[in-house]
Amino acid sequence: MQQIQLAQPGGLENLKLTEVEVPTLNDHQVLVRVQASSLNYHDLLVALGKIPTDNNRVPLSDCGGEIVDIGNAVSKWKIGDQVMSSCFPNWLDGQPRPELLSFIGDHQDGYACEYIAIAETALTATPKGWSALQAATLPCAGLTVWRALIDEGNLQPGESSIGAGYGWGVNICPTVGQGDGRQGHCNLLERRKIRPTARPRCGPFNQLPNPAAVGQSGARGNR
Repeated sequence: MQQIQLAQPGGLENLKLTEVEVPTLNDHQVLVRVQASSLNYHDLLVALGKIPTDNNRVPLSDCGGEIVDIGNAVSKWKIGDQVMSSCFPNWLDGQPRPELLSFIGDHQDGYACEYIAIAETALTATPKGWSALQAATLPCAGLTVWRALIDEGNLQPGESSIGAGYGWGVNICPTVGQGDGRQGHCNLLERRKIRPTARPRCGPFNQLPNPAAVGQSGARGNR
């Protein structure tokens, strides 16, 4: 299979396309066929060498794909399931601890590859009705929104938020309160210059944004 590796000390000129064997699984891993990945600023910092990594690190933190094989002890997934990545695959619950904060694509190999073997707990299900390309745009941006609104902003059930519309990635993620009663998200930009009379686009937190609008910014699928 093909895989992109980053040689030390980093820099775009040190990205190389290589041929490697499809990885084998341990009992608790699944094999994901990477159908799409998206680019985040974090990925650029890794590629430029601004975030140090091991030699020949495989970059990219966000992925949408399909499970094509499972380990003998895997119970969460079955072959054919559509999944997306998690930014911190080792941090499953509780308070953050340094040993859990391995960010995929820098501290461990990421998704710039055709297939990846990864723990079954390191993935989440793709939202219903979303393609792999669309789902690949969610993990990093969605985590950013959750931290900003829920952890830092202390948004509560019944409250609303309003987004200034600074860009696509974060402002199209009104999904963070899905199912828990947080009421709204407004994006004032609509990819146009803001005017005082601009009418905001609003949507309740318990509705995913239009999938047709997602996957057009920073994402690329594998053929």
